Amino acid sequence: MPDKYASILMSLYHTFVVGCTVLINLSISYYIRVSDIAYIPNTSPIGFTFGYFSSILILIIVAWVIHEFELNQKYALASIMILGGLFSNFSEKYLLGAVADYMTIGIGTINLADIMIFLGVVLLNLQIWWPQNTLLAELVDPTEALS
Repeated sequence: MPDKYASILMSLYHTFVVGCTVLINLSISYYIRVSDIAYIPNTSPIGFTFGYFSSILILIIVAWVIHEFELNQKYALASIMILGGLFSNFSEKYLLGAVADYMTIGIGTINLADIMIFLGVVLLNLQIWWPQNTLLAELVDPTEALS
């Protein structure tokens, strides 16, 4: 029974962190929009031209896969980064009308949520394909390296 409550509390904690990530990204985006900082309004959600239904379906599928395969418990940091970035871009698109991309790199213009999605996917792949790396374990969870 205690494991059930611990799992529920961990899920609530992850949801809280994802929500904080969304609020931080929306705050940065709002600041960028009202200041004189140049940005590119990206009107296509999640990098592709989808309608509302398709965008919601993508979010549901990603959230379901993370929950169904218990990625939110096994790979918490990567899951939080991916979901936080996805929900940040999604909420910014539908609350503010467009995603504000404000960092220019060699391949295009991105925002903080895009970086979070990319780093979350990289971290998830490192954890799945290289699980015995103690340096990675310390980075993700310092208590795992001790066991």
